[in-house]
Amino acid sequence: MSTSQDRLSRLLVMVPWVVEHPGVKVDEVCKRFDVTRQQLVRDINLIMVCGVAPYMPDQLMWADIDGDEVVISPVDYFERPLRLTRGEALRVLAAGRGALDMPGVDSLAALKSALEKVEAVLDESSARGAVDVALNADPQRLRNDLATAISGFRSIEIEYFGVASQRESVRVVDPLELFAHDGRWYLYAWCHEARDYRVFRLDGIRSFQVSEESFDRSAYSDAVRPEPGPGDEAFTVTLRLAPGPMAWFGDNFQLVSVKPEDDGWATVELRAAGVPWITQLLIRMGKGAELVGPDFLKEAVKAEAERILAVYCESAGAGSR
Repeated sequence: MSTSQDRLSRLLVMVPWVVEHPGVKVDEVCKRFDVTRQQLVRDINLIMVCGVAPYMPDQLMWADIDGDEVVISPVDYFERPLRLTRGEALRVLAAGRGALDMPGVDSLAALKSALEKVEAVLDESSARGAVDVALNADPQRLRNDLATAISGFRSIEIEYFGVASQRESVRVVDPLELFAHDGRWYLYAWCHEARDYRVFRLDGIRSFQVSEESFDRSAYSDAVRPEPGPGDEAFTVTLRLAPGPMAWFGDNFQLVSVKPEDDGWATVELRAAGVPWITQLLIRMGKGAELVGPDFLKEAVKAEAERILAVYCESAGAGSR
C-alpha cells in the first residue's frame, strides 16, 4: 500500500515533469509513475489545494484532466529561486537523490543536472554556511539595498515579474520611495522604458543591479505616489454561476460569499490577485459563468476572447487553403 511519504515523493517528481511536458496523456503519466487512473485523479485533486498564503484561487496550483491530457500549471512562486541554508540544501540533495529511484525518473536528466549543481555549490559554500541561489530572496536585504540606492540617488536595473501581466521584463528605473500597503512592500520609481512613474511590488523584483549612473532627485519634485491599482492588489470578482459550475467552484475555491437564486444559479464573490488567471478561467467556463464585475476585468475578458477568436480564424483560414 502506498504511504503518504511515497505519495509526496511521487508528486515532487510528477508535478515538474508534467509541467515540462504539456499535452501529456493520462496513460503515459500512469505508466511512467506506476499509478492507476484512480490514483492519478486523487493526486490531481490534492495538487489543486497546494499553493502559497493567503491561498486565494490564483495562488493555488491548477491541475486538471482535460479530455485525455493531464494539465498542471504552478503558481509563479514555485518558479522563483530561493535562498537555502546549508542544512536545507543538504536535505534537498538527499530528497532529490531519493527521487531518482522513483519509477519514471530514470531518464530525467534535468533533475540529475540540478542535483549536481547543488552539490557543487555546497562544496564551494562550506566556509560560508549558506547556499546563495538568489541574491534578493531575502526581503529585508532587498529593502535595505533599495533604500541605499534611493538615498544615494543611484539608478538601478531590475528584473521584474508583473503579477497582472504575468510577464517578465528588465527595466532601468530611478528609485524614489519605498512604502508598505496592505501588508506588501512597493517601490515607487521613474521607469526609463515607460517614461513615466511606476509602482513595483517588491516580491516581483527578482534581481537588481545598481547602475554607475546617478539621477537628480529634484527632477522628480512633482512626483505624487499613487496607491497600488488593481494590477498590484487583490480584487473581488463577482460572478453568476450555473448549477454545475457552482458545484465545481464550491469544491475547488474559497468563496467570499454565495447568494443562491430561484433559477438554480448563484451569485458568488471570490478574491483574485491576477487578471490573466481569472480571465482564462472565465473563458473556459463558457456560458456557465457570467461576469458581473469589476468593469476592468470585463474589458480584459473581452480582449482575450477576441484574441483567441482571431487566432482560431487565422488557423482555420490557413487550413482551408
